[in-house]
Amino acid sequence: MSIGRGAISAKKGVHVLHALEVNHVKSSVMDGKRNVIDRVVPQTNVDLVSYSCYDAQRDPRIFLACLQYMAAALKPKPGIDGNRVMIGEFGLPETAAGLDAVQCTLTDVVDVSLAFGCHVGGMTSGGLGETDIGQLNTVAGMAREFYQRVYAYY
Repeated sequence: MSIGRGAISAKKGVHVLHALEVNHVKSSVMDGKRNVIDRVVPQTNVDLVSYSCYDAQRDPRIFLACLQYMAAALKPKPGIDGNRVMIGEFGLPETAAGLDAVQCTLTDVVDVSLAFGCHVGGMTSGGLGETDIGQLNTVAGMAREFYQRVYAYY
């Protein structure tokens, strides 16, 4: 990977970063349980840590505490300024949680992440399923609105 990274990074304006994704940070913060964020991340030299934040996303205070905990676990990295935490995965199933809970959670995650200085980016995902094969009736709510806006834009 280092050869490819060097070749790509030589291009003007292109930066290739290495990331490690973690989850279960809440149990480290709240219960002192040792997880990947405690056992692995401090032993690495990664550029970014990505957080699959399903465990903490419903409480903004706990979510912020998890982001702070993750940032503290990273070794200093020369050449990379600012926050080195990004949100890799978050969200709720609309049908199980209800639209109001989904919108509240999404807003909280985005607001707390941006205020903390997390890297922004990503993609929608959910595995291969009916939404991947053109069955429009399987996509509803916020996901459908998002895909409609992307379609209209492009």
